[in-house]
Amino acid sequence: KWLGRKLPLMTLSGRSSHNKSWPVMLCEPHATTPIVVTAMKKVLLFLVPILLVTVACQSMPKETFQFTGPVSQLRIMTFNVWESGSRVHDGRNKIVAAIRASGADVVTMQESGGAAGFVARTLGWYSYQPSRSVAIVSRYPIMDTYGPTHNHAGAGARIMLNDEPRQEIVAWSVYLSSRPYAPLQACLEGAETEDILAGQARNQLRDISSILAALAAHVSDADKTPVFLAGDLNTPSHLDWS
Repeated sequence: KWLGRKLPLMTLSGRSSHNKSWPVMLCEPHATTPIVVTAMKKVLLFLVPILLVTVACQSMPKETFQFTGPVSQLRIMTFNVWESGSRVHDGRNKIVAAIRASGADVVTMQESGGAAGFVARTLGWYSYQPSRSVAIVSRYPIMDTYGPTHNHAGAGARIMLNDEPRQEIVAWSVYLSSRPYAPLQACLEGAETEDILAGQARNQLRDISSILAALAAHVSDADKTPVFLAGDLNTPSHLDWS
């Protein structure tokens, strides 16, 4: 578990400062403290849906952003903001405060409910919110956007970190279906393992399959442009089935 931990970025040759592969980061939120796993030349994924279409917004023109040279370290945070911060007093301002405290440069949000635009305007950042839940806010300009995927479970953005030499990443925010929720089925409803797995296959698996399909083109180019996928998967680890 980490909070805004710095990670090495690849150089233009596609190599990081620590190895000869590019880092792929998979995160699942726990409050504002994401869990990060570094994998080399692989992208793993996770689950959850949502509906509604919201307009993507940019807080300031890309032309006004002042690049300062190649970025060697980047902080990426995933943040389920719990129904757009509505569950706590002054929630949206607390979302902004948590992001500031983390030192994050890019945040993948879930249950955003429009909060991404507020965060971007307050921080002077950029944002993309194509659904009621998943969104991305970035200190750096968003150059292109992707999704949403099936069930509005995932959306991505191409983010420019530097212009000359050009340096970019692709970040995806994921929120897989929260129903049926396997831990509740197992612990409170006494559901059989077969029934739980069948529910996951009908819902979360369909969500993540759609996201993986959308990610395929990015992964094939990941030696040049690192790919980050982070979010709220709403599913237990395969290690938890006991």
